[in-house]
Amino acid sequence: MNITHLQILCAVIETGTFTRAGEKLNITQSGISHGVSALEQELGVSLLVRDRSGIYLTESGEKVLKHAKEILNHIDGIKEETKLLSNLESGKIRIGSFPSASSSFLPKLLASFQRKYPKIEIVLFEGTDQEIIEWINNRIVDVGFTTLPQDNLDTFPIGKDRFFIILSDKHPLKNKQELSIQSVIKEPFILSKGGCEPLITKVFKDRKVSPIIKYEVKDMATILAMVKEEIGWTLVPEKVLPNEIIEYHAIPLDPPFWRQLGLAVISLSKCSNAVRTFIKESQVLYP
Repeated sequence: MNITHLQILCAVIETGTFTRAGEKLNITQSGISHGVSALEQELGVSLLVRDRSGIYLTESGEKVLKHAKEILNHIDGIKEETKLLSNLESGKIRIGSFPSASSSFLPKLLASFQRKYPKIEIVLFEGTDQEIIEWINNRIVDVGFTTLPQDNLDTFPIGKDRFFIILSDKHPLKNKQELSIQSVIKEPFILSKGGCEPLITKVFKDRKVSPIIKYEVKDMATILAMVKEEIGWTLVPEKVLPNEIIEYHAIPLDPPFWRQLGLAVISLSKCSNAVRTFIKESQVLYP
């Protein structure tokens, strides 16, 4: 077993085919196949199943892949540490982010960080809050923006935003300064599936009420368009809203409910110097 064998296994799963894995690693398709076979032979188990619909991990393959990623991440960490010790200030940080964090916090943080450390490569992955937690735990990203709290992760607060009730321009309560859930609870509700669902569920649970869920939608633009057409109302954090509000009204929830936001890593003590420096920079900008 060698590092190349582990890289091959990870690349096959990441790309989905032997051909694309070979292109990524600059290895022939036969070389990829040989590498997988050699790894399976040495471990004495089958790692992959191939059929017409694609390539899948066996149960043993899933366990081996997890360890392979950890080993390769440790190797990357060694390289980053030695580069930083050599005053090259280079390395790579893989950051997971969701759209509202990307627009609210990431630009300022990236600009400040890259002015100070221009040789450190930044790779961005954008997904839902749930996807980012999965990416952190599976070591697909080194650090991620997420809602807080998060069990079993080291987290670092960077800000918060208040939840708003969103009503159409024709709704009789549109001009209220604040609004309670009870004021609209009997009306059709559009549930956001873009990552805030657990927090939205908690809002209703804390107030001991149940919404009349008419639709469940992931895309925020679609949700807002549905509200404009009086299909229902919705509940979202302020930072997911566009800067320009047209044909609908955003009213602060009363009593207030806040979404806490921050950065998360599996373990700060095991992070590279580059990641620790990135987190430190976030705390300076967003104390």
